[in-house]
Amino acid sequence: MRFVLLFPMFGCIENALYTQGQEEQEKENRQPTAEPTSEPTSEPSQPSSEPSNNPSEEPSYEPSYEPSYEPSFEPTSEPDESDNSGSSVSNPATPYPGSLVINELMINPQATQDKFGEWIEIYNTTSDWIDLDGLRIADNNLDDYEIQYIGSPLVISPNGYFVICAEESEWNNGGAECNASFLYKTLGGGFALSNTDDEVYLLTPFGQYVDIFSYGSNFAPEGASMGVRAGYETTSGNDSSSNWCEQWNFMFGGDSGSPGEENFCF
Repeated sequence: MRFVLLFPMFGCIENALYTQGQEEQEKENRQPTAEPTSEPTSEPSQPSSEPSNNPSEEPSYEPSYEPSYEPSFEPTSEPDESDNSGSSVSNPATPYPGSLVINELMINPQATQDKFGEWIEIYNTTSDWIDLDGLRIADNNLDDYEIQYIGSPLVISPNGYFVICAEESEWNNGGAECNASFLYKTLGGGFALSNTDDEVYLLTPFGQYVDIFSYGSNFAPEGASMGVRAGYETTSGNDSSSNWCEQWNFMFGGDSGSPGEENFCF
């Protein structure tokens, strides 16, 4: 019978158990000693909306303010009647050749007699207010008369129209609103338009010609005025009768014409 000494084996086992115990102790030391002391105060926030390929707002290429194209002042109640040339309704320029043209003529009215229904329209070709005080209308025979004031200033506005009538009342002259008048006379001492052929002169108070127009026997229709075509309102443009045409605007007196307005030709 043999006896085996087990003491060394027991020592090895003891050492192994001791080493294992130390490793387990170290693992425990590395673990947190306690649970977290508090829970999170709230759930993590979720995105406010699903993601989108489009921007959440319109691009900012438009200004965020209103543009300042509106004037910051209120317009005055009265229009500014002056222009760059320095003339005004209270300080008008004097007429000169080409500044005024004969633009429309009622030569042979039908709704009323000639002595009531004849009228002349002149047009201001400039950007000036022009003084018509002392302006005369004449022909190359006996007629020569200074136009008369009838209640409105004898001035014509820039690029404006001015109507001179034998009878100032529109209720008696066929419906023309007049700015001045002339004395109707056929044998001198006044002015009249012949139904056949005649001339019309515009003269300054000093006798200078401002415009001249002559017409023949077949020029004037009955019951309608003749007016210069748009674009020909010059001293040379109105010389040719082919640049004139019958005006068809109805006047309440029964005839047709466009006194004080732009002419229209078909």
